[in-house]
Amino acid sequence: AWCRCFRRESAAPLWNTALLPNVPRPTRVAPAGAEIRCAAWHPSRHRIAVATSDRSVYIHVPTVRAVGEAQEQEELRGGWLPCVLRHQFQREINCLEWQPLSGTGLAVGCESGICFWRLGEGGTSNSSTASNGAAGAGAGGGEDDGSTTHGGHAWCEFLCADGLHHNPVNTLSWSPDGRLLASGSVCSDHVLVWDMATGTPTPLTAVATAGVTLVKWSPGKGHYLFAATLSKVVRVWETKTWTGERWSIPEGPCQSACWNPTGKLLMVGVSGSSGLW
Repeated sequence: AWCRCFRRESAAPLWNTALLPNVPRPTRVAPAGAEIRCAAWHPSRHRIAVATSDRSVYIHVPTVRAVGEAQEQEELRGGWLPCVLRHQFQREINCLEWQPLSGTGLAVGCESGICFWRLGEGGTSNSSTASNGAAGAGAGGGEDDGSTTHGGHAWCEFLCADGLHHNPVNTLSWSPDGRLLASGSVCSDHVLVWDMATGTPTPLTAVATAGVTLVKWSPGKGHYLFAATLSKVVRVWETKTWTGERWSIPEGPCQSACWNPTGKLLMVGVSGSSGLW
């Protein structure tokens, strides 16, 4: 059963390589012809969130070719889900992350804060537009008129930190249990850790006067939270006591970083260098 499940997931044809085997080609384009800004796989479900330049988030379910019990190839048709996620504050989308251990939670980092969406199952509406704060959605309606429009299939809670100048939000990372959400902004030297049960942020100073470019929660039990800045200094917090350490990278600012599956090793790529730390 495990092997069948693995083959089913890994065989999803996101790209069509029939014409040129060495050059991947997209099989579908984003709806409405808008440019894609970012995308995120769901950690446990077969769907992708795609953010576009028209301030919208679309949910795509890729087509899956799987081998059934009788060793016959079976094709499960995918496509774009009918709901389109829009909010009057959801401008200039920079990042998005699915909530772990949840089939429906999606955080979207944008120009003025974070739009946290809860997607209902099913539904046939064509768009979801929420009003200020937490709102349910109903069918029909306009895009930015502040009305409640969608039919109850998606709800949005807008998170912003007044007085902390924490915008735009350009990086997000969930704790492995999905209870806490870390956010960073290049215009703020704070990492905000949001308690999603209350919507309350706790600020952590990364490096004074240096904006935050990347946050990464360690996998597993989530013992550590990493933050990269515009400077050559990065920060790592231990998440039980929230004590942190400053690490200096001589060659330049951190460009990217990733944890190993156990959350005990961290690899960092440096801007302008071929070295890995």
